[in-house]
Amino acid sequence: MLSQKCSPDIYTDRIITEMLMSLLMKLSRNWPAAVESAPVKNVDHEIPTFLQENYSTVPLEELAGHLHYTVPYCSRFVKKIFGCTFSQLLNQIRFQKADLFLKNSSLTVNQISKMLGGNYSLSSSWEAFTALNFSSMDSFRVRRAS
Repeated sequence: MLSQKCSPDIYTDRIITEMLMSLLMKLSRNWPAAVESAPVKNVDHEIPTFLQENYSTVPLEELAGHLHYTVPYCSRFVKKIFGCTFSQLLNQIRFQKADLFLKNSSLTVNQISKMLGGNYSLSSSWEAFTALNFSSMDSFRVRRAS
């Protein structure tokens, strides 16, 4: 293209236009493969770290913004990397925190439930914890203490 521009003749514009069209066609054909194989910036470690720091208030939209992804792509990406949905991953992190609070603090179950964040009532937090650990929070604390 540069040689055409340096020695212009009556066909220079047509030749440059055709070369650019050819280049754009090649780029557009390779675009899906390039997007799928784009290097990931170690996001599989960044996501849990971000969720650990913001577990009580973070919605999917905020995680997507933090990673500079669209919300639908972020949702699919989390499912692909972790094998579970964003909500399931966030609940796992919240219940890990609940486990730590139950083992290492004298906070009440109600206080821990409020600290977990999300749209949980005390009863739904209790039910989810019981389903995950096969015991209530109080009996879990007693078992862990002994």
